[in-house]
Amino acid sequence: MADSPRGQQFLLTEDVVRPGAVESYEAAMLAFRQKVTEHAFDVPYQLTAMENHSHFVMSPIDQLAGIDAMTHAYDRLADQIGLDSYMATMRKSFEAMDHQNHSVVYRHEALAYHPDGRPSFGEQPYTVWRVSHIQPSRNEQALAALAELAALLKKRSAPLGQDVYTRTLGPQMPAFLLVTCAPDAAAHAARQAETRAALGGAGEKLWARLRETLRASHTFSGHERPDLSYLK
Repeated sequence: MADSPRGQQFLLTEDVVRPGAVESYEAAMLAFRQKVTEHAFDVPYQLTAMENHSHFVMSPIDQLAGIDAMTHAYDRLADQIGLDSYMATMRKSFEAMDHQNHSVVYRHEALAYHPDGRPSFGEQPYTVWRVSHIQPSRNEQALAALAELAALLKKRSAPLGQDVYTRTLGPQMPAFLLVTCAPDAAAHAARQAETRAALGGAGEKLWARLRETLRASHTFSGHERPDLSYLK
């Protein structure tokens, strides 16, 4: 699904995998990928594996009605491969999980910055996700600071690109997700340091303003996994 000029909405599922069960979970997801590829599944998804064992699965949707369309697509897949086979495949991944979290997020093109264009999924596989929960009365201020940050990154030709997603449905709203990526952890650290230097004092002031709007923030790092994703 192509982005609109404003952005794209996604269903985001966090699979919280039990310690020691990552190998089983990823084997189940690989088996599922093989089945959806074989049957030309209607719903693409991208899987990112974090170092804390959470696995984030992101699928584009067409507004909230897209969730119903996705449900129907899974129903058709179950019919195609047989309900017993479908349930057996799904059960293996569920048995490896502690729990799941679901939300709908919106990727803002106006808040994105990519010095060389947005990389394709897996092109720069090391990724850092900063999940920030905004104080209920400070959402507009947070978005304004993020817009200024995107403009400053572009003005200073910073080397570290970013995407920004806001949570439109789910727990602990309002919230945003800031995603950066690089070929590996060392390259990410280097780009981050170069970006901080490029933004200078103006960047420090912006981040200070942004932090004042937040009530909590958590950072996850991991890798994009095209081998466990279904990309169309």
